[in-house]
Amino acid sequence: CDFERDSCGWVETANEDEFDWVRSSSSALAPAFQKQAPPQDHTYNKSEGHFMFILKNSSSISQVAQLRSPEFRQTGSNCTLSFWYYNYGQSVGAAEMQLLVGGMKQPTVLWRAYYNEGNQWLKAVIQLGRLPHPFQLSLDKISLGFYDGVSAIDDIMFENCACPHPALSCEGPNRFWCRDTKACIDSLLVCDLVDNCGDGSDEENCS
Repeated sequence: CDFERDSCGWVETANEDEFDWVRSSSSALAPAFQKQAPPQDHTYNKSEGHFMFILKNSSSISQVAQLRSPEFRQTGSNCTLSFWYYNYGQSVGAAEMQLLVGGMKQPTVLWRAYYNEGNQWLKAVIQLGRLPHPFQLSLDKISLGFYDGVSAIDDIMFENCACPHPALSCEGPNRFWCRDTKACIDSLLVCDLVDNCGDGSDEENCS
């Protein structure tokens, strides 16, 4: 998602304050707010390019911004999440990417940016791996004091996240036919502590 057309289903969920993730471009902002955003997006490196950034409209010292993803059904074992982020300023604070899985009360922190990391776009890469249950991601930013900086995200990408495709047959001594998904995988992937089938059958009856 490069945020050029829309927010791709990512939405701000902590709307009670005036400290929110907002989709915009630097050129579209009023001069008073431009210092809160990167001068260019990451995708095109232009002031007209879009991104999501933290817009602060009040001086309240305790505020939370949460950028929540759409719900995803599941991921394959080689799934990788990457994105470009901006975390610049002497009082910019930290940011966290959290994993929220249906049925689990507490989120899992996947990634954290600590305070000022320079006036630049930086890349984050997270190995998500196999997630068999519906989940969401949340990019959280908490202001516990005076906030003055630039926080932004752009070019969110999922790679190699599809579960294996079903096969009509699976022949050969070095192949394993998954029970429910009917995927045909290499036998070396059986009992390797990773759900390569997407149904768990390659990790059953392992001693």
